Amino acid sequence: MKSILLYIRYRQLLRNLKGFGTYTPLLFGITFYLCYASFRIYKMEIYSIHLIALLFLLCFSIQLNRKDKFFLFLHVSHFRREVFLEYVLLTLPFSITALFTEAWYLYPIFLFLLFCLPYISYSLIKRTRLKNLSQLIPVYNFEWISGIRKSYVYLIPLYIAALSLSWFRILPLILCWLITVIITSFYSECEPINMLKEGGQNSNHFLRKKLVQHSKLLLLIFLPIVIINFIFNPEYYLLIPLFLLMQLVLVWFAISMKYGMYRPLQNSSANNILLSFVTLGSVLPFFLPIPLLMTLFYYNKAKSNLIYYLND
Repeated sequence: MKSILLYIRYRQLLRNLKGFGTYTPLLFGITFYLCYASFRIYKMEIYSIHLIALLFLLCFSIQLNRKDKFFLFLHVSHFRREVFLEYVLLTLPFSITALFTEAWYLYPIFLFLLFCLPYISYSLIKRTRLKNLSQLIPVYNFEWISGIRKSYVYLIPLYIAALSLSWFRILPLILCWLITVIITSFYSECEPINMLKEGGQNSNHFLRKKLVQHSKLLLLIFLPIVIINFIFNPEYYLLIPLFLLMQLVLVWFAISMKYGMYRPLQNSSANNILLSFVTLGSVLPFFLPIPLLMTLFYYNKAKSNLIYYLND
């Protein structure tokens, strides 16, 4: 029986690959590197559980945020099976190599956790006015205003938890990473053309200004947590700034990919597969070159794409 959801993802993947053009071999090289790096992690038993936990948390976040649950329920038979297979294929390059190490037992555990995910049929996304939000966040950062209004129900508790546990070693950083994952979903919808053209900027200036403004917002919310974490864990003096850099790179990538694929009023959530790959790279230090390379590629693509809309 043909899998409708997987066929849709397959078509989306083909469109993304066409967008890479001559860089497609580089993408396959990056995928191979990710598989090998994951294999190396599983050989270090102390870190193997961390990787499996991160993979599950990523899929869990996608399940809570996805907007197609009702559509799948109405139009796809055996939709839970298809969603489960979608998560299995999405995480396959990072998870399957566990079978070839002493941590092989983690893979069936991981599959069981993924099998349970499609039964989370509700969404925590809520919409609220939050009238004073625009007084705290400048109106030109509309992605953050809209995104917080939709996801504050779990964004605020995550932030409070990260701040409350900020003297712990690694836990607050994992919570901050989850917050970053939520923030990247803010860039899944493209603004109308008149909003894009407001200010009369060229594509290069527009992108640089967007990256700087949103970097400041991210640093503003994370700095209290990482400063307290550093005070109590000074031995992580190198890890903490590297972690912050990786979270910034993830936001830069989300912005660059949005405008690299920009079409007025278009929902770009179809790029979630690629974003999920880069998201993992933002939390594992030796994956950092991959998000940087992908960000550079999409930044250049965004500049070229926006020339058409901003009339440089």
